[in-house]
Amino acid sequence: MNRSLALLLLVAGCATSPRPFNEPLLTVTEVLANQDRYQGKTVYVEGFAVAGTKSNALCLDPLPASDKDCLPLHIDFGQSDSARVQWQALDGRPVEVKGVFSKPNGALENVTGAWLEDWK
Repeated sequence: MNRSLALLLLVAGCATSPRPFNEPLLTVTEVLANQDRYQGKTVYVEGFAVAGTKSNALCLDPLPASDKDCLPLHIDFGQSDSARVQWQALDGRPVEVKGVFSKPNGALENVTGAWLEDWK
């Protein structure tokens, strides 16, 4: 299953997070404040989805005052317009994402899923 299809399926209706019970759910602040600790690691991070036309992010607030309050997301939508539309529909909503943190890029890369946090 390619990444765009996985993202689409996960965004489209997972009611519960697939995060293993022993994996912490981090905040954007925790990841940005502890970049050395999370470098190269797969992490689960909660925040508000910000779907932009040129970039995507996970932020502390649905309408962030500054880019410093956000963790850029590198999502490979592939050729799937429907996956991109599903992500854009999450704009401003609380979500949990899974990805690999890259300190050099200051971003969460290889984002493979986004789960709504409405169930909390």
